[in-house]
Amino acid sequence: MTGEAVVRQAFRIQEHYCRANAAPIYAEVCAALAKGLSRDTRTGARVLDW
Repeated sequence: MTGEAVVRQAFRIQEHYCRANAAPIYAEVCAALAKGLSRDTRTGARVLDW
């Protein structure tokens, strides 16, 4: 897996734990980050290279 794929998977895993622990808003944030991060911004690129 590439670095970007690992980061996206980490957000998906965190989404799962948030849902399992009754934190739906944080789960939605994690899901949005896993899906929506892109290298078009410095922040997106930095997080994806984490």
